[in-house]
Amino acid sequence: MNSNDKPTYEELEKLVQKLKTQVKVNQNKDRLRLLLDAFEGMITFHKPSGEYIYYNKAKDYPTTSESIIGKMPEDLFSPAISILLKTAFEKVKEKGESEMLEILFDVKGEEKWFSAYIYPLKDKNGNVIEMVKIYRDIHLRKV
Repeated sequence: MNSNDKPTYEELEKLVQKLKTQVKVNQNKDRLRLLLDAFEGMITFHKPSGEYIYYNKAKDYPTTSESIIGKMPEDLFSPAISILLKTAFEKVKEKGESEMLEILFDVKGEEKWFSAYIYPLKDKNGNVIEMVKIYRDIHLRKV
């Protein structure tokens, strides 16, 4: 800023550009949120350890975000399923490549088959910093 504590024209232009960028980022976040909410399957985001950090509140799965976020697979599933998920998370974290599983879950007292696609989210150095897991109901195809 200049000596009058008033911004120069160039400083104002930079501020306006920064605000426009921030508005675009917020619009993109809103669009992403709409897509996540509209998706019929379940979407979860995980730390590299497997800890749940996001859940899209899938209509077919009877639970809330509060009952999932901050938990590990072993807090939510049987030992067989949690070991399967944790092993897949480790592979994705180590290799930096997607992994696909087919899992038989108990949903509302009924066993149903789901595919689980686990995708790595990487930083600029290629390190896996988060993972996205997308569940799709494949029960009719499996029975």
